[in-house]
Amino acid sequence: MNSTSRYEIRQLFLFDRKQNTVRAIGNQEICSQRKLALFCSSTCPGSVILKTVDYIKSLEGSNTAVISGFHSPVEQECLRVLQRINQPAILCPARSLEDMRLKPEWKKMLEAGNLLILSPFDAKYRRMTKELSWKRNQFVVSLADEVLVPFAVPGGRTERIISFINMHNKPILSLGSS
Repeated sequence: MNSTSRYEIRQLFLFDRKQNTVRAIGNQEICSQRKLALFCSSTCPGSVILKTVDYIKSLEGSNTAVISGFHSPVEQECLRVLQRINQPAILCPARSLEDMRLKPEWKKMLEAGNLLILSPFDAKYRRMTKELSWKRNQFVVSLADEVLVPFAVPGGRTERIISFINMHNKPILSLGSS
């Protein structure tokens, strides 16, 4: 038995009914909060990691939910920090929610009402791919009010998403790193 069977997958219309529906697990009220997208390259200097974690800690008690795929090591650490400080998060996997295994820390956040898992992908997309990751990142940007990019490797996928963010006039926050 997969771990999503215990949680109800609901369909949401976050944009309009012309768009495909978005599948959701968790506290849908989190969508009403300010949404800060987080994108960070997998390789990242230690000083940037520390600044990023400190920034995420500073969100404690604010009306801000962090939205991300929480895929890179820095993003995963930020999700752990959000769990510790009871701050809401929106996790967007680059695959469908059907038959997805939920990590124990995700289950704890779901039970505390601090997690919303969203996916724009149909049940046929059961495995993450680079193409689905790119589409997921576009989805995250479309939902975000502003975007935090602590570090982007030149020429990497995170740098590519910055171009997409700029095209959509979303404010980009940095932490004073080059």
